[in-house]
Amino acid sequence: MKRIFALVIIMALFMMSIVVLSAPNVKAQNNTSDARVLSYSYYVAPSDTSLAYQSGDLVAVGEIQNAGSSYLTNVSLTGTAYDSSGNVLATGQGIAFVFHTAPGDRTPFYVDFPPQNSTGLDWTSSVSTVTVSVTTVDEVATPQYGGLYFIANSSVDAAYSPDSTYRVVGFIGNNGSETSGSLWVVTTFYDTTGKVVALNFTSIMPGIAPGENTTFWVTPTDNTPALSDSITNYNSVIDSLPNTTSTSDTVPTATPEPSSYGGILTIAAIAVVGVVIIIAITLLMLKKRQKIAAPPPPPPTS
Repeated sequence: MKRIFALVIIMALFMMSIVVLSAPNVKAQNNTSDARVLSYSYYVAPSDTSLAYQSGDLVAVGEIQNAGSSYLTNVSLTGTAYDSSGNVLATGQGIAFVFHTAPGDRTPFYVDFPPQNSTGLDWTSSVSTVTVSVTTVDEVATPQYGGLYFIANSSVDAAYSPDSTYRVVGFIGNNGSETSGSLWVVTTFYDTTGKVVALNFTSIMPGIAPGENTTFWVTPTDNTPALSDSITNYNSVIDSLPNTTSTSDTVPTATPEPSSYGGILTIAAIAVVGVVIIIAITLLMLKKRQKIAAPPPPPPTS
């Protein structure tokens, strides 16, 4: 019986090792300090907002930096708005706008405070402080396609723009050996102090073939004349998906992959425990049958 029990344990450990070794490249992890919040600001979404739940929402926009050693994806954030007395007025959720953020790179984020998460109407004018923190982040073992690069890009200040809007224009080339999938230019805008005041997430469809190039131009999301006038600098990055998984104009989501590393381990543990229980019950039933089996017939009499 002891030998059988030992065999069951060995089988369970073997099944667990198979699951661990077959884990995918994207794995959930709890080290949110790898995504470091650098700076952010907040404003009330204008009537033509394209990212907020509705106009009039409080919006926090900022930037994180990958302070770890792995590529990051699925970065989500939570914001809290307070009045001058420290009372909570509203909470909000948001995401970072790059699928794969390399170690040391920066990416902008957008946090929306919808009315259903607030204390009531007309609370935005009472906001005194807003805090933002990273809540989830995943690691990516394989970086995105590296053949895309900026051939040139430059800005046009609001003062020189015909519609008083700050613009960034440029060219993207592909010096790799593959046709890129869906790609985006993700831009962060800064004021004179280096604080983030706006972002842009522009889709470029379709992908770019090797040796080809394309143009782009972007303006601040939720733009107003005052916002454009405050911008003095910017940072743009190229984000893309593999050609085989190219999708339509899709905003990155912070929802963890269903097949995340942590989820697989949980399912594996449940499966292993279930197998052990089934085998144990089977052994107990066999042992019980042995105990209650009919005695052997008496030897024949002469």
